[in-house]
Amino acid sequence: MGGDLISAIKDKQQRIVALRREIVALEAELREAKSLLGERPKREVIKVVHRKRPIRQKSSVWWAQKVLQHAGEPLHIDELVRRVEEFSDLTVQKTTLVSNLSRYVRARDTFTRPDEGLYGLVAFTEPQIEKGAEEGPLLDAGVAKR
Repeated sequence: MGGDLISAIKDKQQRIVALRREIVALEAELREAKSLLGERPKREVIKVVHRKRPIRQKSSVWWAQKVLQHAGEPLHIDELVRRVEEFSDLTVQKTTLVSNLSRYVRARDTFTRPDEGLYGLVAFTEPQIEKGAEEGPLLDAGVAKR
């Protein structure tokens, strides 16, 4: 019985991932259609600021990037904080991480915010990027899942 429940949960999680990807694709299609019709996207008026400093290794932002690469999909900030703390053994203040990620989102550098409280990577919006391994270790981070 427990195996059936776990299997059902995994199936639902895979369906959620597929639906989120479909949403991202449909939003991109909608933006393209609006641009063809001459409508300006809301975010187009935001000034693009390029960050000059690279992400500092082993920082909470660095870990957030690694966790998102590992997940292969955008995560809610609460889940992102939980996973960063799990993988890094850091204590992460949610408000600080949101603030730091928001700077990157505003600069359209590395991170995106596809929905309220949801953070992803710019690479997720590029069609050639495939989803990473769901259950493998965080190889890029140099540590295994604890």
